[in-house]
Amino acid sequence: MVHQIAPAVQHPIYLEDSYLTEVVTRVLSAGEAGVAVRDNLFHPQGGGQPADRGWIGDVEGVPVRGDAGLVYLAGPTGLAEGDVVRARVDAEARLLHAALHTAGHVVDGVARGLGWTWAGNNHFPGQARIEFTAPEGFDLTDAASQIQAGVDAAVAADLTVTATERDGLRVVRVGDLHEAPCGGTHVRSLADLASVTVSGVKVKKGRIRVSYTATHRPLR
Repeated sequence: MVHQIAPAVQHPIYLEDSYLTEVVTRVLSAGEAGVAVRDNLFHPQGGGQPADRGWIGDVEGVPVRGDAGLVYLAGPTGLAEGDVVRARVDAEARLLHAALHTAGHVVDGVARGLGWTWAGNNHFPGQARIEFTAPEGFDLTDAASQIQAGVDAAVAADLTVTATERDGLRVVRVGDLHEAPCGGTHVRSLADLASVTVSGVKVKKGRIRVSYTATHRPLR
């Protein structure tokens, strides 16, 4: 899927379509910080989500936020403003990150239904977890199975994942289960998730930590 020449300002297209993995665009800025393109395909690290693995042409780099909020791909050299380039991201990593981030919203929504309050998150592969505070005296004995059951029900219901602008913030909504300001990549609906597994619930440093894993279904 290729998106053609875009507007004269940096356009964060990674927020509009998590499944767009290649774009033909123009260089907006090039220098010591790296290269910023007008149609920004690259998700920089933030919000608990790791950065995309990206390329401009054949040169690989890591997307980072730089001056004026522009996202640069560190690494490419020899380019100048206005040059036409092909940008792409690692599609496999993009799908995994989207699955993990969306699954985090689902876990959060289910846990809030138990009366827990969100306190932090990490959506990195192998480290994914959501942290909460809970009412005093809450029994964690069956917490993992309760959250897993809620997650399974949400996935079976194939809740739709949408993003809208509200008061200057991008708000991501998962059906009627959960909504929160978020700048990450997500699946289109929960049927895109091949698996979401609650791997553990424990108390650490005064917080309840719910660890989980998630995978994306193969694209059809």
